[in-house]
Amino acid sequence: MLYLKTIQEKGNIMKLLIRLLFSVCMSLSFIFLMSACTQETPVQPIQAAGDGGDLSIQKRSATDINIVTIQSASGTVYFKESLNNYAGIGFGHPSGSSFILQPESLTPPDEIPWGDTVTITMTVEKDLQNGTLIYTFEPSGCLFEPAATLWISWSDLGAETANLYLIEKNNRFVPETPDEIDYEGKKFKVLIGHFSRYAVAYSN
Repeated sequence: MLYLKTIQEKGNIMKLLIRLLFSVCMSLSFIFLMSACTQETPVQPIQAAGDGGDLSIQKRSATDINIVTIQSASGTVYFKESLNNYAGIGFGHPSGSSFILQPESLTPPDEIPWGDTVTITMTVEKDLQNGTLIYTFEPSGCLFEPAATLWISWSDLGAETANLYLIEKNNRFVPETPDEIDYEGKKFKVLIGHFSRYAVAYSN
């Protein structure tokens, strides 16, 4: 009888241990699930080159049919009283592209009073399905004399070569001849007197 009682006690202890282990596993699973659901991944800003290097970078991803990723970077152009004109600026984009503006070359659009700071934004839309990068610049209506310099990167396409296009108002892609091509850095150099929209796509 003592032997049977000992076996029953051992069985009860084992049941308690199994229940305890199951409860601990369930609790840990719940904690892990909650932390995974609330985790956020920050986007780190890049450093600006030149004067007026205030940058703000935003990144958004969409899982729609075209799988479009949008990234933007911006730099602020300040008015210099000593020049009675705008300072220069240089800033980069996460894609490897960049914008360079010489001092005393900016005329802001009509809606921005002369002397107010001007925030220039470069936005890149990456269409993973169609292998296309679309570059948009704001504010529209800026004029540059002498010309500003754009370096438009195609490195995000993962291709050795690419084609550059000017996007007209009717969204038609027109082949554009760059001022320079950096094959090693996978970038097109374009000198601009005003902002236009550009596209980079796989070369056939």
